[in-house]
Amino acid sequence: MQWDVEHILNLYLDDPEKLYRDMFNINLDEADQRLRDLRTSGQNFCCPVCYDDTSDYLSMECGHALCRSCYQGYLEAQLKDGPEVVLCRCPINPCKLIVSDENFRNLLTPTDYKKYQEYYKKSFIANNKRTKYCPAPNCNDAVIYPSMKQADIICKCGNDFCFKCMKPAHRPIACDLLAEW
Repeated sequence: MQWDVEHILNLYLDDPEKLYRDMFNINLDEADQRLRDLRTSGQNFCCPVCYDDTSDYLSMECGHALCRSCYQGYLEAQLKDGPEVVLCRCPINPCKLIVSDENFRNLLTPTDYKKYQEYYKKSFIANNKRTKYCPAPNCNDAVIYPSMKQADIICKCGNDFCFKCMKPAHRPIACDLLAEW
């Protein structure tokens, strides 16, 4: 699964409720009501995973909740699966909502959260046509270039390269001419 950031952003800006309904099968009004009911009931919550009654639980925008311990264990297990953690979904099937960054931040240790952020950054860069890693050895910086036209970029590490073909900067020669040369 790859991100199409522009497409998703446009869908969200057009109608966020439709996006949630179509992509994640979530009615935001119903989810909000479930969360309000749960929070205002004053009763303990029964975790659907461990069946403990607790007042220490977390929920997502979809309205599904788990006790803090189960949710933390779920996210830690997902993190061990590697880069696919950025597509981690609500643990309640068949919900398709992707777990928010806020829940990762609240439940993971600082070291694990940093690892999650690194996977997230790499995924975003790999799937965004306007963002690429600098090709210089030992440079981990990414650059953003809003146009897909040929352009020489100077990374903050000092490396200059062509954003389009990722070869050393070669203006005014076009990338295809450089390849033939």
